[in-house]
Amino acid sequence: METNFNYASKTPYPARKEAANYQPVPEGYYPIFTQLLARHGARVLSGNKYNELTLQIWQQARREKLLTKLGELLALDIQEITKAALSVGYGNLSQLGKLEQQALGKRLVTRQALLFSLAQTKNQRIEIATSGKARAEMSADYFIQGMLTVSPALHTLFNPLQQDSKQLYFHKTDENSAYQNYIHNDPTLLETLDKIKNQPKSHEVAHAVLERLYTKSFVDRLAKTRYSFQSRETGKIRRPNVIDAAIALYNLYCIAPAMQEEGVWHFERYIHDSEALWLAYLKDAQDFYCKGPGFKNQTMTYQIAKTLQDDFFTQVDEVISGNSNKVAKLRFAHAETIIPWVALMQIPGCCQAVEPEEIYTYANNPWRGEFVSPFSANIQWDVYKNDKNHVIIRQLYNEKQIAFKTDCRPIAPGSLYYDYQALLKCYRK
Repeated sequence: METNFNYASKTPYPARKEAANYQPVPEGYYPIFTQLLARHGARVLSGNKYNELTLQIWQQARREKLLTKLGELLALDIQEITKAALSVGYGNLSQLGKLEQQALGKRLVTRQALLFSLAQTKNQRIEIATSGKARAEMSADYFIQGMLTVSPALHTLFNPLQQDSKQLYFHKTDENSAYQNYIHNDPTLLETLDKIKNQPKSHEVAHAVLERLYTKSFVDRLAKTRYSFQSRETGKIRRPNVIDAAIALYNLYCIAPAMQEEGVWHFERYIHDSEALWLAYLKDAQDFYCKGPGFKNQTMTYQIAKTLQDDFFTQVDEVISGNSNKVAKLRFAHAETIIPWVALMQIPGCCQAVEPEEIYTYANNPWRGEFVSPFSANIQWDVYKNDKNHVIIRQLYNEKQIAFKTDCRPIAPGSLYYDYQALLKCYRK
């Protein structure tokens, strides 16, 4: 699978015009419920980490008078993007992120106009849940704004916002301490990530990027970790090598498109496309092993999403049984929620694990952060029934109609609609 950009999971949400391509709802069926899981919208820098380290390296080179002409320009770009992030608030939605979420909300109501029209006559409820993090709550607010732009009367249907870290920020809960231990201490995992990061290609790319900014003698000393820098935020001493330095700069490069409404950035002049592609791969590898399918002999990285999967099915069960008055449940969370959830659901392109003795590459695996979890990534389940109370369901992933896992059979060959009870058995067998 080719990449469209080189921003990995920091890719802004792709504009969607998929409605005309959706399979029509089978005759005789009408909507009864919808539910959504969305990653927060595009954001600014999440903290004073990559910008601080990159600036500290630059300042060291300046003190030694080892900057190139291009390198002399870098500090201003770092300072400007830092200033913009501080103005918005580290980790908060950028203007683009707000627009992404508003547009998602508008399209949901437009796509499900009949469902929400019926909900108003029945005074059904819309439930909103977030991880509790500011950018998730901001995303919910702007998503709701988008919904109300299309249908202002919906404002009476919203329940008070709920915070649910167990379902939407599960990677940090006490219940999943074994997962935390795995990603920080598992020897096979750490050895694999180190092997990927320290490939000869990584050193080659890092030297090419950094020698555009600094003299070769400075980059060579950096390669030998001759310099140490203290984080003002954490007090931690860092001794970066050339790969660390290139990755730090890449993290400014890949967040810049998400902050395009906050300023005009020039980080692409420091990192060429082919170099950014390799650095995106290094980031994707980290996400793949720590949040996604990972190794074939483990399930921990995605099994932590089981409580969320259970809730998706529970919501549908309660609507079908008449024990719920909800027309929609809308959840707002993070890449750390989306990536394991789609792996657990075995969504094609998101769930292919690798053997422990091989490594994940772009050549042997379709998993790409920019497709699996760009900013505002989302999964939607739309539920329909007919007059005989037969319930079917469809799934949208980033607003594209897609199949469930390959073991599950649709209602007809080539269809993307599924008998709900059969789907439930397929996932719980």
